Amino acid sequence: GRYEESAKKAETRKEFADTAFFKPHIMTMKDGTGTFSFTAPEQLTSWRMKLFAFTRDVKEGTLTEEAVTKKDLMVRADLPRFFREKDKGTVTAIVHNESDRQISGELFIDITENGININQKVKLEDNKKSFTIEPHSLAGFNWMIEIPQGVSVYKVRVAAVTDKLSDAEERELPVLP
Repeated sequence: GRYEESAKKAETRKEFADTAFFKPHIMTMKDGTGTFSFTAPEQLTSWRMKLFAFTRDVKEGTLTEEAVTKKDLMVRADLPRFFREKDKGTVTAIVHNESDRQISGELFIDITENGININQKVKLEDNKKSFTIEPHSLAGFNWMIEIPQGVSVYKVRVAAVTDKLSDAEERELPVLP
């Protein structure tokens, strides 16, 4: 397909920590200002930042702000917490258009076990869907799968690709007895 190679090469977000940053001791300049930087987890969401400051003479200051991590094109896998052996169910990918223009492209899903593609094993048919999404909108896409016998942890990777934009996310999907 037109976008298949781009989907394979799309940088995949995998680190989804709940806490973005914690450093209990930041030194300030003589004028009382201070700076810090951090790498946010790859979760595309809003983060509430709380800052607390104390002087040597026990004066205090606090600040609460919101920081947002986002991209113009975002895709996320919306998965159940787990499947059981021999389950049938749905895996969903949600594509967000945060840009100011309509976007069109293709969405891909692949399921792996120990690094090996198992789309056929889970009866995932047609791992590609086309999309057109209006500005500041989103769309959901579903795939039915059948879980075979055997306890495991699958990895589900979804990738959305347009002519100029791409995003991919990978999440674990446990299979329980």
